[in-house]
Amino acid sequence: MYVNTTKFRKNPNYYYNLSVTEDVYITVKGEVVAMLTNPYQKRLARMRSVYGIIPAVDDETEKALKMERLLKKISVCS
Repeated sequence: MYVNTTKFRKNPNYYYNLSVTEDVYITVKGEVVAMLTNPYQKRLARMRSVYGIIPAVDDETEKALKMERLLKKISVCS
């Protein structure tokens, strides 16, 4: 999104919050002088790319996995 300095000065919080989801270019007389961007875009892109790959675990499976880990710890300590 492109915004001139006057609009940016009137409502900077709006543009700061908008920069989380998209780049905001600040212009003076039609020339870009600054850009607001999310520094974690790569991290967000990686997270979105793997979302849904790991299947959900129901309560019974979760309890079984916990019990299995506990038994392994007990057998190692013994």
